[in-house]
Amino acid sequence: MKAILKKYWLFFLIIITLMNASGYYCIKNVPDFLDIYEHAESEAVLQTAWAKESIYDILVGLLVILNGCLAVVFLMLLSGILLNVKVLTLSKK
Repeated sequence: MKAILKKYWLFFLIIITLMNASGYYCIKNVPDFLDIYEHAESEAVLQTAWAKESIYDILVGLLVILNGCLAVVFLMLLSGILLNVKVLTLSKK
């Protein structure tokens, strides 16, 4: 895993940046669903608003989960690097 990360770190950084940018875009451009529900005149408008709200909720939830998983992976890699350095310095003494 470390070899892959060393080789493709820029690619992973671009993916993380694109994920965060798309999450920010979804959060900033989400319509005000409470206002739509309040002023809806037909059942069809309510159903389309509910469908759009569900899609936004799924996308934002998926992006939060993926960011959390990536943070855990990077923390594991960082702790592995730190532990290897400490083990090497202790064995030299």
